[in-house]
Amino acid sequence: MENIGDVKKKVVVIGEDDEPIATLLRDSINDEDAYQAVVVSDGALVLETVRQVHADLLILDIMMPGLNGFEVFDRVRADSDIRD
Repeated sequence: MENIGDVKKKVVVIGEDDEPIATLLRDSINDEDAYQAVVVSDGALVLETVRQVHADLLILDIMMPGLNGFEVFDRVRADSDIRD
């Protein structure tokens, strides 16, 4: 049986430029022991972050600076290195 300390947390990348919403999402996710949230406020930086941390889940705001949520989603789906 695994010790709880041996379990790797799932990484959730939050693409949200509205600070109060980003904080609420981050704090809610980080309250769960199994998850670690990373907040990024710019669409282009979301892509870079997803590549670096190998995110398990991506939560996107539709209207962000740089790339919007739809553009980020399309690029993630098109990039086999981060899609899988």
